[in-house]
Amino acid sequence: MDSLVLIHFLESLAEIRALMRCAHRFGLSVGLSGGVVRNIVVADPKTASEDNSLYDFVDPFGDIDIVFAGEEAEGVFLRALFGEVLFADAHVWDPQTMQARKIAATRPGTVAADKLIIWFKGLPGQRDAISVESIDGNPRAVLNDPLHAETFPVFRGELRLSQIGRLIKFARMQMNLETAQRRLVELFATLANQIRILGAQERPAFTRRSSFPIELELAQLLMTVPDWNDARTVQAQLRDLIPRNWLPEQSTLGQILTFESRGDKWVGAAVYKPSAQMPFHVDFFTSDVPNQASFGSGQNRIPFARLRLNNRDERGCCPYSDFEDGIAVVSWRHTNPEITRDDEALEAGEYGLVGYPVSQGQSSAEARATHRRIPMFGYVRRGRSIVTRLDPAYLKLITGRRFSTFIVGLVSTLVSGGTETPVTNPPHALAPEGEAQDGKPKPEPQPWVEERKPVVA
Repeated sequence: MDSLVLIHFLESLAEIRALMRCAHRFGLSVGLSGGVVRNIVVADPKTASEDNSLYDFVDPFGDIDIVFAGEEAEGVFLRALFGEVLFADAHVWDPQTMQARKIAATRPGTVAADKLIIWFKGLPGQRDAISVESIDGNPRAVLNDPLHAETFPVFRGELRLSQIGRLIKFARMQMNLETAQRRLVELFATLANQIRILGAQERPAFTRRSSFPIELELAQLLMTVPDWNDARTVQAQLRDLIPRNWLPEQSTLGQILTFESRGDKWVGAAVYKPSAQMPFHVDFFTSDVPNQASFGSGQNRIPFARLRLNNRDERGCCPYSDFEDGIAVVSWRHTNPEITRDDEALEAGEYGLVGYPVSQGQSSAEARATHRRIPMFGYVRRGRSIVTRLDPAYLKLITGRRFSTFIVGLVSTLVSGGTETPVTNPPHALAPEGEAQDGKPKPEPQPWVEERKPVVA
């Protein structure tokens, strides 16, 4: 991609124009880098359309890397960005210093595009308001071959789980190249040899927490690779390499490595915090093609995904911790390339994000038949995978924290007006200090669902 074409494309994105205005307001030089830039320069500019968004180039479970020339005002800048750019708060923005960016760009498993920084130094339309630079001082060479392998993943000495995660990330980027250009066979062979010579006492500690980076990179690969056969190949190679007895019971990594990936199937993953005090984790899902009654009629665009959240035992209606859970990301991708092409043409405005509470022991279908759906504010992105970003704490809040399990999905806004849902009471709100407003003892909360009389939603 030519630098002038790249600058023209960036100026066409509403989010970039807003970012430039914010940077100008605070007198900052702000740069864009990392995976978003890599995805933009790899994309074909001829496919650009008027409704393109910066968020179209954010990986399903990725963030947006922002570089600051100094340390000043980054917190104030990001708060202003959240207030000015629609859906900015539905994404993770990662502020970095120049030094941190240089380190990230030279890690094993990086490609040439990881060295790029796009600087915003003025207002949209001004001369030289956007400049394209490279950490090595040669942006033209990077733009000519953005996926050129700079440093390969290295397996020497002690095997670390971070090395496996970087290999998967490197494989994901290489799979956007023509088959003849890939450099993966020897890397997987080196990893296999490294695992083979390990003694029982030397094996890495595959705990639920330490496995998370590998699970995240695998989920990212499954959701983004152009050819599903490539995803199956990586799955099979890693399944053969990593002994099952290394993984904890009911491991998400074990699920991803062993699921049957042949045939028509929906594959999905969710990345979220069950509560503010817990780390992010990955849930993995698969779903066969559903019958027309539950899917094809437009009642739900993708399979419903189950989120298991934790409620803290706090008094009062709105504990501060409810707002610290962060963003949950749910992504689904179909293994059939024809359906994948339909997903790339998804009109996000035709679908609404909804959730349903799930009582103990209920299936997704039972929850949808029993409980009233909860419309949610969130972000929907089309592509090889359909990505939804939402605030899971809202589901706990709107149900008075009486539910900890929910299913979330997309329903058609064109047909949902005619669906029937049961009548439910609004969430039970607590008065200050847990007392009723009239001073009498607070009554016991009633069940969230009291009737099942159908009405038009």
